[in-house]
Amino acid sequence: MFYFLFFFMFYFIYFFFNMLVWWMLFFFFNMMFLFFLLYYNLIYFLFLLYFLFQEMLSFFFLLSLNLFFLFLLIIMKVGLGPFFFIYIIFLKKLNNMVFVFYLFFGKLMYMPIINFFFFNWLIFMMGFIMCVFFLFLMYDKKELIFLNSMESNNLMFLLCIFFCLDFFIIMIMYFLIFFLFLSNNLFFFNMEDLMFLLNLPLNLVFFIKLFFLVSFNFFLLNFFLLMMLFGMISYLFFLLKINCYYYLLILKDLKNFSMIVFVMLLNL
Repeated sequence: MFYFLFFFMFYFIYFFFNMLVWWMLFFFFNMMFLFFLLYYNLIYFLFLLYFLFQEMLSFFFLLSLNLFFLFLLIIMKVGLGPFFFIYIIFLKKLNNMVFVFYLFFGKLMYMPIINFFFFNWLIFMMGFIMCVFFLFLMYDKKELIFLNSMESNNLMFLLCIFFCLDFFIIMIMYFLIFFLFLSNNLFFFNMEDLMFLLNLPLNLVFFIKLFFLVSFNFFLLNFFLLMMLFGMISYLFFLLKINCYYYLLILKDLKNFSMIVFVMLLNL
């Protein structure tokens, strides 16, 4: 029932252009997330910090009349573009269940609104480049998952902006595939590893990158090829760190390690 509620909220935002209604749904979503935060984590400082930051942005969202400022406020609430660093320290302290909840629902609710207030695709491009760069510097598992998710979503938002109908269909796929993996143990990976390796929804990032390669001019084509190469190298760095820290453990489970490498190659 809880998941269908978020499904309804998402499509309600998509079809109703009313800022007051959007603000009410933002507030409801924040309350639900804070409930999870207190129930699983019991970290009151994070509760207060997240609430004040999100509600301050929502308050400015109601008062602002400038479309560019509205666009910046929304992507700051989500953590897209170059604003992902705001949430890195916050997410490291979250319980795994709350972390998965935020990583999935925290971006989903704002997708239709970003589509309405789209201003400049270069902001998402900047976020994509910064995410690829920071992937080389992070060693914590949650940080890597978050950055990988932000990299994929920056590209996905660009695709959603160009094709509204595809955006609608992608969101249906997003829900169906996410809850399919959630309710059935289809892989031996845990949920965090699955999100990191496959960039839910399944293999969507591959088609997004393919779209960019065939849609832009020669310079941008080579630029995206270079960025994809850096992204692949960063994943190999992650595997190298696992190999260094858990060498004996990986030798005992060589089959799983080989499968991880294979899935990552399919995804890229």
